[in-house]
Amino acid sequence: MPCDTIYGFVCTTPEAEEKIALIKGREDNKRFIKLINSPNKLSSISNDKIDSRILSLWPGPLTLIVNSFIGDTIALRVPKDDFLTKILNILDVPIISTSVNKSGMAPLNKIDEIIDNFEKEVDLVIDGGDLENPVPSTILDVTKQPYRVIRQGKCIVPNEFLEQI
Repeated sequence: MPCDTIYGFVCTTPEAEEKIALIKGREDNKRFIKLINSPNKLSSISNDKIDSRILSLWPGPLTLIVNSFIGDTIALRVPKDDFLTKILNILDVPIISTSVNKSGMAPLNKIDEIIDNFEKEVDLVIDGGDLENPVPSTILDVTKQPYRVIRQGKCIVPNEFLEQI
């Protein structure tokens, strides 16, 4: 389905997450992004105190890597897309998300290519049309200061937001 920035495989269960990893041919140790419906959900996942300037970029194409309560890190994003936000609000649980592609390949953003490559492997394809000039989310590590851009994507984080607080 379209996921705000690019097409994504999405799911809510560990079993479905394993299926997506198999479809993509993804390494076991590489986890997926979780989409949440509000910045307010962050406090139920992490104790990290994140600069309000960074949080002002949500909802939007910014993925934050935070420390989770269980001692590892987790990548979170609050999407801006209305349809995806409605789904998140109805489910009221994080949605696991990753780009539609085989690992190591470019993300697919033409609906015909997505259907040709994955229709028989997934339960549902939501057609949002072809995405022109898609850019994935920016990934920002906020687990230590100064914050660090891991992947530059659609969201431009001002340099002054990245300085030591």
